[in-house]
Amino acid sequence: MLMKKMKNLLSKTIVLVTILILLATAAGCTSSSSADSPGTSAEELGLMVLEEDIEAPIFILPTLGGPDIILSELRGEFVVLNFWTTQCPPCVAEMKYFEAAAKKYPDELTILAIDIGESESKVSEFFGDDERSFIVPLDSTGQVTSVYGIRYTPTTFFLDEEGNVLYAKTGAFASEQHFENSVALLMASA
Repeated sequence: MLMKKMKNLLSKTIVLVTILILLATAAGCTSSSSADSPGTSAEELGLMVLEEDIEAPIFILPTLGGPDIILSELRGEFVVLNFWTTQCPPCVAEMKYFEAAAKKYPDELTILAIDIGESESKVSEFFGDDERSFIVPLDSTGQVTSVYGIRYTPTTFFLDEEGNVLYAKTGAFASEQHFENSVALLMASA
């Protein structure tokens, strides 16, 4: 039974790594004009569309200032998984986009900004006394980051209400509107 679960997890990881490699390649080919004025289709938004349902690998992570987060418990909600670090300027710039979307869709959308490999004290210092409407899980060992095949930050996954990865994006969102359009596309998939 354990062997079957491990093979299933390995299979999902291989698919996600392949997707991320394709995203990284595509990110280098995106023109600046498309990033400056994002459209409304997945392609115009620079999102990779998955052709088949791929269930996001589940995880349990501690969070900054809260209880552990268990991805499987978020079924029934749209979820954005963003992998980032405090040392990544484009990652930091996106935090205000996440905050705006989390406030706009408090009952329909959960945003997880997963910090990679940094201590809780460093991430806590980064946010200071700022209140957040999104959740900051801490992947201090990089285990979840590895399972998701993250090679570049920021990298973002959009999950439907059943926990399937619908879209993925390597690189930063050009603007709050760019992120908002990506969220709207996710929520229209219901």
